[in-house]
Amino acid sequence: MGELCDCCGGAISGQTSKCSGCAALVRPFTGLLQSQLPTVEGRARMNSILAPHRGLSPEQRLAGLVDNAGPETELPRPFRTRRGPAVHWSEESCKLWTEVSRSIRVYGRAIPHVPLPLPGGGRLMIDENEKQSIDGIKLDRPLPLYDIAIWLSNPERAGAVADWSQFLLAMSCVVRRLRPLQEEEWAGWMNNEGWPGIDSPSARIADPILGRLSHPFFKFIGKQCEQKPDDGTSIGYIARDNPRLMEVIGGAPSEVWLEIIEHAEDEFGRLFRLMVAPRLVVLDHRLHLLVLRDGKPCPIPVTVDPKVWRVLLSWSLEPPGHPGAETMQHLFWCWSGERENWMPSVRQVRSARMLREAIVGLGENSSVEPIMYSENTSAIPVRGKSGLFYLIFPSSEQCKFVVEAVPNEESLSKAKTGGIQICIDVASGGDMPAGDIAVSYLLALRNDTASRTAINTLDGLLWVIENSEPGKDELPIAEWWHSITVNYAHFDEGDYDDEYEEEEEFDEDFEIEPDPIEQFELPEPGDNQALVEMIERVVRDVQRRHREE
Repeated sequence: MGELCDCCGGAISGQTSKCSGCAALVRPFTGLLQSQLPTVEGRARMNSILAPHRGLSPEQRLAGLVDNAGPETELPRPFRTRRGPAVHWSEESCKLWTEVSRSIRVYGRAIPHVPLPLPGGGRLMIDENEKQSIDGIKLDRPLPLYDIAIWLSNPERAGAVADWSQFLLAMSCVVRRLRPLQEEEWAGWMNNEGWPGIDSPSARIADPILGRLSHPFFKFIGKQCEQKPDDGTSIGYIARDNPRLMEVIGGAPSEVWLEIIEHAEDEFGRLFRLMVAPRLVVLDHRLHLLVLRDGKPCPIPVTVDPKVWRVLLSWSLEPPGHPGAETMQHLFWCWSGERENWMPSVRQVRSARMLREAIVGLGENSSVEPIMYSENTSAIPVRGKSGLFYLIFPSSEQCKFVVEAVPNEESLSKAKTGGIQICIDVASGGDMPAGDIAVSYLLALRNDTASRTAINTLDGLLWVIENSEPGKDELPIAEWWHSITVNYAHFDEGDYDDEYEEEEEFDEDFEIEPDPIEQFELPEPGDNQALVEMIERVVRDVQRRHREE
């Protein structure tokens, strides 16, 4: 007996946990890549750590988690407990921080333009726009000021960390601001607020390939360097060019990053392809940990205690795949239960089931078994009536998918290196579930010989195929496809413009506008012939509207 897809409930072979449609919808529904999903081994390890503390309060569970963190020497030096003479922390400083907590409690914000002292001599400033800086270094993300104010309002607690300025600078690099979100808003937030495993595929590349995006560790180091990032130099490159500062900071994060930088250049490419989802967030000026609860992301308050904060921060500074980073990744999935999963919304599930029905309805021209386009990306295969095969997989935009064309079924598994990527924009109406949008791609590509009249990029590829010599039957398939790839690249650069425009003109801004699924009555599950007929009606309607326009 086969397994069932854990999203739409349809039958699958069991080689994967999801059918091809649902696997392709993971990113649009959650904002996460395949590599950010929990592994069996990761769940088992995390559940074994959490098991003794299940059923206790969140504070007790966090305390138990931190107790398993290992010796303090694994923490960055600024995070460790202050040694030597007690730091002077005056009553006046405590009163200032007490006033900060009162201001936040009463007015919802701290009083601006008041220099707030930090133990050890640092200064935290807040401007009228609530932008924060420490000792002149601008912070990218807001600190949990209420929690910090509570802690620093007592003269006996200043020595909890060795260097408050650096500790809070690191915190600002890790945390993300969070506002209350609706169920389907989490995917966009996760996608926008995450960070790459590393910001460059090579240690030798200085350019800010990903703009300002960088791993929090390199933000933390880079912000302390004299050189500043610019259009030609990323903050990550600046940080990696200062290994001595990493050595001074010390701890497990510095140790593993230095090992990668100095001896594991090949790791850069792997880390560059990974993304990390936020786990520590600031909500209402308080520090929270993101976990799954009842199948949805949920922020839970973190204990007001730097001894807890510093462990979570240190883990967050480690490279993906290392023990601390793995703990933060799987803590999200395992906090509320051993088998907790992110559950899509009701309408998302409905759209996923509709996508599956469309895939099944195409019979041998598509498949519920996913094709891995890359280690992070799962795709839906479909054969067009032109004879081409296509892979449909999610892009970084929630309402858009990417399409790769290949010459035959055998080439689907090699689409990443041998396919031709086609850009297809869909006018989704702004609020259509990703499954509905994926159906419009699926149907259009299955009926590519007809839908080409509405998709100029697809028409361009088919035109190149029809007008390239020698033809498909006159060359080995690999050689023929190579020539098509070369010719299409020239076509894309405009080399064929005159000849192509003489044949037919297209509106460059034309977009497919799929009808909402509610306008079509879906056939009964299993009635594949009826589903195919529905698909044909959709395509005819697209053609009709194109003629009318």
